[in-house]
Amino acid sequence: MDESVERVDLRPGGEWVDLGEGRQVWNRLTIRRTPNGDEPEVRADVEVRYDGVPECREVRILTVGAGRPVRARDLRAFRLDDLIEAGFGLAVMQPAPLSEMARRHGVSEGDWVTGSTGKQSDEAIRHLRKKAKNRRVTDELLRAVAEVYRANVDRNPTQAVREHFDKAPSTAALYVQLARKRTDPATGARFLGAAIKGKAGEQ
Repeated sequence: MDESVERVDLRPGGEWVDLGEGRQVWNRLTIRRTPNGDEPEVRADVEVRYDGVPECREVRILTVGAGRPVRARDLRAFRLDDLIEAGFGLAVMQPAPLSEMARRHGVSEGDWVTGSTGKQSDEAIRHLRKKAKNRRVTDELLRAVAEVYRANVDRNPTQAVREHFDKAPSTAALYVQLARKRTDPATGARFLGAAIKGKAGEQ
């Protein structure tokens, strides 16, 4: 099955995630592989985590119009990682290059554009892989995150985490999220308790 990506849709209810180095991406995407001829269409619903790593939540392979039915070989030939990476590369937004060609096509300073070439898309994917490889959140770090969070629970604790560790807002939110999910081996309890709906703190 050809994994070329024809379209990436931004689903409602999402928000922009900062990837660093002037890049950002919408965190709720549908990546589509448009069929060639009568082949089925592939759609992957992807959510991008606060640390910029895309995760697939649902995959659909559908007959389009009067096209042929879905066959077992379509499932065997499907390469999910390739589809996600290609779609993610197309979805990443970056500041518009203010070249003469860009100006000629109506791009102005402050505009954002997608990676319009294969090279730009590949750079976005390499950036993602490097970020995922270098990401290491230790128990010691989460223990410190929980301490900072609790000490500032009455005054925007996630912002306090961001300021204390000098991280981007998305990274601070990720640290808090991981502290709520991961268990402290020293105590057997979560580093932070579950969130309270509508306000800061822990249950």
